[in-house]
Amino acid sequence: MGDPRKIFLFLGTFSQEGLRSKLNVTDVWYVTKRMESSPENWEKIAKILENPNLVGVLGKFGRGAYLRMGSDEHLEVANGMLENLSKVPHIIFIHEDIINGDAARNYVEPLPVADAKGELYRTSFDACMSQIPEEKTIITNDLLKKHEIQVASYKKNSELYVLADSFIEDLENNLLFRIYVPKGRLYSNEMSRLLDLFREWLTTVKKEKIRQDGYKTSRGQVFEFFSERNLGKEEVAEEIREFGRFLDLCDYPDEAALVLQGIGVEKSGATELVGRYAKEVRRLRIDIKQEREQRVMQIRHRMESEIVDEADRPEIHWRAVSNLVASMIPEVPGDLTNLMTRYAIDENSERTPIQINQQIIGRACGEVSQNVAGTQHFGPDAQALIEMIRNHGGAEEAELVASVHEVSDEEARMSDRLTAKHKIKRFLLRARDNVETTAYSLAQSYIESQMGL
Repeated sequence: MGDPRKIFLFLGTFSQEGLRSKLNVTDVWYVTKRMESSPENWEKIAKILENPNLVGVLGKFGRGAYLRMGSDEHLEVANGMLENLSKVPHIIFIHEDIINGDAARNYVEPLPVADAKGELYRTSFDACMSQIPEEKTIITNDLLKKHEIQVASYKKNSELYVLADSFIEDLENNLLFRIYVPKGRLYSNEMSRLLDLFREWLTTVKKEKIRQDGYKTSRGQVFEFFSERNLGKEEVAEEIREFGRFLDLCDYPDEAALVLQGIGVEKSGATELVGRYAKEVRRLRIDIKQEREQRVMQIRHRMESEIVDEADRPEIHWRAVSNLVASMIPEVPGDLTNLMTRYAIDENSERTPIQINQQIIGRACGEVSQNVAGTQHFGPDAQALIEMIRNHGGAEEAELVASVHEVSDEEARMSDRLTAKHKIKRFLLRARDNVETTAYSLAQSYIESQMGL
């Protein structure tokens, strides 16, 4: 492996000719390794995954891979292989029948035949290739979840190849991140301005060659950042953190200028840059404050009207109504870069007790949700999915809610909608044990229906 060229790894058996042609154009050397193979071959895969020249991995795990990964013979090496896989850009495609444990019992995969290198071989696995025991499916799914493997479940090969092609294209263009913002989402204008500042930070201060791209639809906007060189996920995260620290330091111009000079910016340029950034930060904070006040007032007025029309009691504590609404709309903390990592409704803040109809409060929660996440109106199935995300999405809540919007945006690029779909389906797979079977099935059906499937 002394070749200095970039390496791309294909795992599993699926047609790759079009994808290989794309890699050949960019002079990337690709390697293909089968998963229906011995533990020794999986150890070789783990070694390839440690190669510093490896730029990405596309995989397709079939029944054979699932059976082996859940076996005592492969379990130890599977853990090491998946640990290495989690550290590089990757997508692993798994058919829904397999990942959901519904593999057809009368299906038999072609049995692997040992080649000259002995990478493929016949074992006791081959006798039961027509089915996957439930315990094996559970073990393998738990392994994939444990190592946070980016799994994309699929039904049609056409969907698989759209995502695979998009994945390789993003790697070629060194995509740093892509953000979908629903129209009317809270603080969306301020986030756009902050992204412009971040791009200037990367180009002017850090001397990175950055290209900002994206597009708008009637329902939202996509922001994309590309770099001339490959920046790892953690490196991008650290750049955002450093940018956030600098914005906070702009309240102390002399210290901020010294930081810039330490990075390599000339003294005169540092002073000018700090002054301009400090002014923009002050403006951002004022605009954020005013937008929040406007949203609180709009929602409060609608809620008060509903209370007057429907409440049983004439004595209403109107200050409590105002506090209830205000407590549900998030404020931006000191670190402005939180805007770049999305925003979610705060369901856990303390609220003043208020004696009004719970249905009215429920509608108020929905109104706040639409104002925070965007103006697109959803039906009951989408609302149920969003509620499920709020209950179980954790740190990914805001991104997953945005993905629900993006999946429903028929004007968005098909590859982007498919990516959003699979983010949601990965979440549903993780949350499966914590939600009712009916709710899980309805959420799955809703997502498929948005894609016309």
